[in-house]
Amino acid sequence: MLLAVSHPLLRQAMVEVLEKIDQFRIVGTVANGWDVMRISAQLKPDIILVDFSLPGLNGFEITSLITRELPKTLVIILLEEENEKYIKAVEQSGAWAHLTKSQLAQELPSLLDKLRKLSDQSLPNVRYQVMNREKNQLKGGHRI
Repeated sequence: MLLAVSHPLLRQAMVEVLEKIDQFRIVGTVANGWDVMRISAQLKPDIILVDFSLPGLNGFEITSLITRELPKTLVIILLEEENEKYIKAVEQSGAWAHLTKSQLAQELPSLLDKLRKLSDQSLPNVRYQVMNREKNQLKGGHRI
């Protein structure tokens, strides 16, 4: 997993949460959108957890690029808050899921577990399932 968060304290807190989840290993952390693209091209991570408000390229721009360049990479966008504008941008960017920063510690482990289970299936099928759930269901701060 590549972690892309600009704020150092939030990034460190997220590393601490993610290190407790056995199935996932953090392969890198970055603080801006250009580094996400550079490191992703090198490491080809399975999952990128990206803050929507990164400097350089924002999370929505990164997600649009990643889904074209690394179609097997799952992107989760972190939002400040849920509102229609952000939700529409998440859907248009091609992200697999989103969650809010305020619910990160509580919801991230279950979201990653759901994505892991879905990724055991074929990728087109995973995208279909996630996108349908995105449109129809909101649970605990993330859509999946």
